[in-house]
Amino acid sequence: MADTSTVDVTVENHGSIFLFFTKSPEARKWLEENIPDLPGYMSMGDLGFKCEAGCAENIVNGMINDGLDVE
Repeated sequence: MADTSTVDVTVENHGSIFLFFTKSPEARKWLEENIPDLPGYMSMGDLGFKCEAGCAENIVNGMINDGLDVE
């Protein structure tokens, strides 16, 4: 488990919906550049976004591949 002081994004699984909470400026920038055009995406303002479960794994993998610390 990552040290929460360095976590860029926390993810919560709520069954059919996943919640992504951005914790760093890098995560918010990644969000702006990569997420808004995805189907099933819904912004939660400055907090982050939510998406359908089928998209979550690819989003998490993309974040990790781009150097974000995801918990």
